[in-house]
Formats: sequence, C-alpha cells, structure tokens
Amino acid sequence: MTNAKAINVLLQELQCIERNDGVQCDRKCESCDLVMDAAVLKDAYNMAIKALESQEWIPCSEKLPEGTVIVTAETKTFKHKYVCEAVWIPRWTWKAEYDNWEDCTEYNEDEDEYYVLEGWYERVHNWDEYSYVGIEDDVIAWMPLPKVYLGE
Repeated sequence: MTNAKAINVLLQELQCIERNDGVQCDRKCESCDLVMDAAVLKDAYNMAIKALESQEWIPCSEKLPEGTVIVTAETKTFKHKYVCEAVWIPRWTWKAEYDNWEDCTEYNEDEDEYYVLEGWYERVHNWDEYSYVGIEDDVIAWMPLPKVYLGE
C-alpha cells in the first residue's frame, strides 16, 4: 500500500464515520471502493503515520544529516526563513578535488590534501561551474529529500 493510498483509505473511513453518526464502517458503503475492515485500517494508519514521521523537520541541534537533505535556514539580519536543498560536510571528509572550492578549503599537512571546510552547503543543480555554495545563514532544521517524481 502506498502512502497516498493509505491516506485515501483513512479519509474514506472518516467520511463513513461522519455519515453513520460516529459508527465505524465495517461493510462496503455505496461511496467507498474498499471494505473498511480492521486489517485495512491498521495498514492504512501505519502507512500514514510513517509518511508523516518521514516528513518532520529535525532540528540541527538534535542531529546532523548524512547526505543531501532539505533544510530550513534563517537569515542573520532579517530573520527571514527559507528552504533549500543542502548538505552538511563534516571536517576532513570531502577532498577539494576541483578548483571551484576556492576560499572553502582547509589544508591537511598529514595527508598533503585540501579538504572542504566543515559546514552547510547549498546544492545547486543548474549552474555549470558550481555544484555547491556555502550557506552563511543559520541552518536550523532539516528533513530527508522526497522521492523524485517518475510519472504515473
């Protein structure tokens, strides 16, 4: 069962309950496409909860992500909040293999390598010269990226 189907099942059941004065539907209603038995409702409820939990913002003070995520950032001056795709780069984890990391690197003498500075970087998909841009604003929360739409 998909998340959308789970939510649809729950919405149909709520409509049945409203039509039947609060009595839970245990048969096939004229307006319902599904039999609202306990197993279907339990599966729908669990899928809907899972979908909602996966969409919650995680404060950066609680946990930092691995990989690319969606973040909420806040400008320092006007406290304006915005959302963007970003990545948290821990210290000494990303080698600066390209020239486009100028002013964003730290030299590691032991390895004779340059590494990207620890911090948040906005992920840019439509610039030829840059893939990441440092975020100077305060990143306050993050959530996993949604799945890419692949069509019907």
